[in-house]
Amino acid sequence: MVAEAETWNWSSAAVHCGAGTAGGWLAMGEWNERWNVSSWKAFLADGATEPEMAAIRQSTHTGRPLGTEEFVNGLEEATKRALAPRKGGRPAKLTTEERQGELFD
Repeated sequence: MVAEAETWNWSSAAVHCGAGTAGGWLAMGEWNERWNVSSWKAFLADGATEPEMAAIRQSTHTGRPLGTEEFVNGLEEATKRALAPRKGGRPAKLTTEERQGELFD
């Protein structure tokens, strides 16, 4: 891609790093409450750790969202779709005794 995030044409990093102006498409209010240009540049320069990169790669590979359990649960509620990984494989077969119990309930 690029060596520095602020040089990527479609990145908001240039605005956050003070190299551009925010248009109406970029809300800076909440960002300005936590960050400033120098702290954001330092954050970008630190880069991601190998475990963070592995988690990003895994989520990209599987197509699943990356975030906390609460975040993923919120996405599932909003989209009405199962997004978190589920137990794999076929459902367990009912044993004879379990099926017979259904007849008498």
